[in-house]
Order: sequence, then structure tokens, then C-alpha cells
Amino acid sequence: SSAKSSSSKGKDAIIPGIKEFRFSLEVVGRTILLSNIRGYTSYSLFDMQGKTLSAGLLEKGNVQIAVPRAGTYLIRVGKNLQKVIVE
Repeated sequence: SSAKSSSSKGKDAIIPGIKEFRFSLEVVGRTILLSNIRGYTSYSLFDMQGKTLSAGLLEKGNVQIAVPRAGTYLIRVGKNLQKVIVE
């Protein structure tokens, strides 16, 4: 018996009602700057142990998030997760 694979090759995965939030991220000193936010979404800032350091709601425009010290952090904006190095 041969099993058929359900491949999505050649098809775009579109989920109704989900917007992709695009933004720019820049580190200045010990501040993470998020700019060009095009919609309302949530954010969370984590240390590398997974502890939430900051969280909130982002609105259209720009936001600054202060970090306590130099190091490597993870920031989640909407469903996007990105590693950020603060020197």
C-alpha cells in the first residue's frame, strides 16, 4: 500500500484574517527601536532564558523599548520572533 503525501507545493498558504506585520528594527545604545509599524499588534521582549522583560501593544508608527543591559534578547512582534544583540 502506498501512502500519498499531501504536499502544498505550488500553492500559497493564505490564512484569512491574519495580517503580516512588517517593521524595521534598530538598536541604539540600550534601546530597541521599532519603526514603520503598519498595524496594531502585540510585542514581547525576552531574555535568553525565556523570561519576559517587557510586553505591550504596538500601534501604527514607532516605539522605543529600553533593555536593562547589554546582551542577547528575543523580541516577538505579532507572530514574528527575532534575535537582537544589544552591545
